[in-house]
Amino acid sequence: MYYIRDKIIFILKFIVSFTLLYWIYSTYFKEKDIISSIEFDIKYFCFAILIYIIHYLVLSYRLKTILIQSKINFQLIKCFHLIMVGQVFNQILPSSIGGDAVKILYLKRANVKLNISTISIVYDRLIGFFSLLIIALISHFFILDHIKIISESYLILIFFVLVILIILFIFLILIFKTIIFNFKFFHIILISSIISQLIELYGIYIISKSLNVNIDFLYIIAFMPIILLITAVPISIGGWGVRESISIYLFSFLAINEFRIALFSICIGLVVALTSSIGVYFLIAKKFQQ
Repeated sequence: MYYIRDKIIFILKFIVSFTLLYWIYSTYFKEKDIISSIEFDIKYFCFAILIYIIHYLVLSYRLKTILIQSKINFQLIKCFHLIMVGQVFNQILPSSIGGDAVKILYLKRANVKLNISTISIVYDRLIGFFSLLIIALISHFFILDHIKIISESYLILIFFVLVILIILFIFLILIFKTIIFNFKFFHIILISSIISQLIELYGIYIISKSLNVNIDFLYIIAFMPIILLITAVPISIGGWGVRESISIYLFSFLAINEFRIALFSICIGLVVALTSSIGVYFLIAKKFQQ
């Protein structure tokens, strides 16, 4: 019964991703003249991949600190292993939260209690979203005067982000009631989280440079956290289609060509998929060890 339900959900999410991607292709990619105008700098693209790997290393340090706060001593390399394996499953499971369940399972197999594993991974996810939204909201104070048109739908989206931020804050408080609170650890976790998110956003900025899409870094840190949050909603496969559609909508306020924005967003997905292949290596290596 559960297998049939999960299969139906997967098919529905595949349809969402396929429909959105086909709409983007038919709208922006069909003209041959547009395809021939693509500018691509492989050096920037490879640099973005390196930046993403650094981002995952900082995420590993954040997870290690969260586990230490719960009195679980995990080596940094094991946390990196956990992060990258989770990334693999994020790519093949619906939404970007599918890998979290895998992380919880791996921690449980490492003799970490199920409740501690669940709390630690959920806390890791929420603090990531929380720091992303803080970055986005602060940056909006500097960009609102420069956006050409502020529509009602955009203001509704900002209100939605504020509501999500409040909800995340409440969840963080509730989680802290279930684990030993230590301000020193929270300080390190929050700072490492903000740093990791800024590194990821800088990697996205470098991806835009590889395609010669002129987006100021300030707009990247204002819009991309919102895009990443919406992409995490489990309505598509790995966020494909949703990420591209929301990117086209938000960056249209900057009067940037929609085709370039769509291509830019697709390249973000490709960089994430390529860096996630590190997790495939860990999975294969573990299988051979067994």
